[in-house]
Amino acid sequence: MKKRKKLVLGLWGSVGSAIAFGLILLLIGILVRSLTTSSSGRGQGESSPFYLYAEFLGDTTNLWHARANQPNHKMKLATISHERNFGVKASLAPDSSQLAYLYLPPSSTNPSSGASLGIMKSDGSANQRLFDGVDLRSPPLWSPDSRRLLLRRTTEWETKTKIELLTLDIATRDQKVLISNEAALGINPFAWYGDVIYYSQITPQGTDVIALDEATGNIRMMAHASDGIAQYFHLSPDGTNILYLDQGKKDGTLLNRVVSLSRDGQRQQVIRESQAELYSPLWRPDGLISYAAEARGGEGGLLSQQGAEQPRPLASFPSGRLDVPIAFSSDGNYLATRSFQGTSSKDISDERLVIISISDSRRFEAEASGYAEFIAWLPSP
Repeated sequence: MKKRKKLVLGLWGSVGSAIAFGLILLLIGILVRSLTTSSSGRGQGESSPFYLYAEFLGDTTNLWHARANQPNHKMKLATISHERNFGVKASLAPDSSQLAYLYLPPSSTNPSSGASLGIMKSDGSANQRLFDGVDLRSPPLWSPDSRRLLLRRTTEWETKTKIELLTLDIATRDQKVLISNEAALGINPFAWYGDVIYYSQITPQGTDVIALDEATGNIRMMAHASDGIAQYFHLSPDGTNILYLDQGKKDGTLLNRVVSLSRDGQRQQVIRESQAELYSPLWRPDGLISYAAEARGGEGGLLSQQGAEQPRPLASFPSGRLDVPIAFSSDGNYLATRSFQGTSSKDISDERLVIISISDSRRFEAEASGYAEFIAWLPSP
């Protein structure tokens, strides 16, 4: 009996050793695959950031968050009902805790001053209607401390228009009108840095860049940006310079210009000047400047440059398509773009939201049954 017990125990000891050895091999395999995945790129979504986007479906809009390089790895945050054919304008708080959005309630017909403001946590919970009577066409702009929102209200009469900028305290719902202008043709806020709100103001004389001190109410004209309509204003991450796009004539030739304006308004530098169409200049996280250029004369595509140096290719356009930059992820590894069928603004159609991997130019189209619009990148976990 003792001999048999020793035999059984020996047998189980051998089997146990084999199982243990097999488990060790399995763990080593998992570890190797993990290291290979993390070192060979972002193909499996191990380090890819998430982003928020809106999917427009006629009289509803779905808000989603998805992984940059795995579009099907997504989660619906909310569905918002609104007046048909009017979408949602949303923005993420600087601390990423909340998402504010504007929408036109069903049966409302006035996008200039009839839109409502909703707010939710960034995971889609605690969704509530917060404020009414604002302009749908100007997305909510967050204060740096994520406690207030800047909103625009446009009141139109037969012979004149009044444009107001107002702040709303999220906690108390107190509002404060900062400016009320009946002379401007358009006022478009684009940045809030410290106590200063930056906006472009369109008049019959062209486009001006204005700095408004929210604490004191002081308004300062920084620069005359264009005799026409300048657009695509973008403040650098350190708040020192503003990029924008302008058009002007030189020796009778119409030129497109990417311009950098210093925060004090004293220095305007032409970064790029071209007869080809230029689109959406952005500051990259590393301080470089990126923009898109119409494919003309072999120099089209997504370009990048340091100051006024010669531009370098960042990514090529696919055949027959045009990519307009929207925003870089915080690590600079991914770029959200509006991708169009066509080669210039004169013949574009079929707009799609496409995320581009900067390291290898792979493209990931957002999954949507309707029009998809980028909202923001989420911070890396």
